[in-house]
Amino acid sequence: MSAKGRTMRRPRSGAQQHADGYADWYTHSYTGRMASDRMLRVSGTTHAGFREEARRRGVTIDAVAAAALRALRQKEMGEQLADDLTDEETQWLDAPLG
Repeated sequence: MSAKGRTMRRPRSGAQQHADGYADWYTHSYTGRMASDRMLRVSGTTHAGFREEARRRGVTIDAVAAAALRALRQKEMGEQLADDLTDEETQWLDAPLG
């Protein structure tokens, strides 16, 4: 076991490598008690990328995943805001205030 606060990787009971390149592993932040053990299947390459980014930033894999999800949502929102307005939106914005 590593020091308190480090990210630990543990095999799920009966962990195996699947033909599609995925492995049954879960990651949690070791804080002296078991963290929530929700599992998300990702490729070994993706998991290694999340692990490396977490190490580089000094945070947990969960924090990296949360930041990635937030960035994805922000990107989508920006793309929606960059789209041209529909006729209905233009009429609503041009409507008199009174």
